[in-house]
Amino acid sequence: MAWDIQQNFQTGDWIFNSVRDYASAEGANLVQQRIHVRLKTERGSFMYDRSGNLGSRLLDLVRLPGVQAAGGIEMIVREALAPMDDITITDVVIDTDVRQLKATIHYRLSSLQNSPDLSTTVLLG
Repeated sequence: MAWDIQQNFQTGDWIFNSVRDYASAEGANLVQQRIHVRLKTERGSFMYDRSGNLGSRLLDLVRLPGVQAAGGIEMIVREALAPMDDITITDVVIDTDVRQLKATIHYRLSSLQNSPDLSTTVLLG
């Protein structure tokens, strides 16, 4: 089974468990973490990604005014998550709060035939 060291989505810090070892992300939590990493990583910035597909272009949009940026977010989210063949994106909802942009990604796990609709919210800036 795949796993990774669990991260705090707000700070990017690793999370430790009760015995002061690294906490692990597995299953649906791992998929959620992978979504956050792909969206928060600038495309082309990860030196070990030779294909250049890891990450997103969201940082380009965050530099624009909120309403102008919101128009292109859904397309960029779908582009960044397209290489993840273990999920099917059902919806992307953009919340243009006065202080920050948020994207809520609704998805289903491709490996489960009757997967429930899962979601995660990513703060964009």
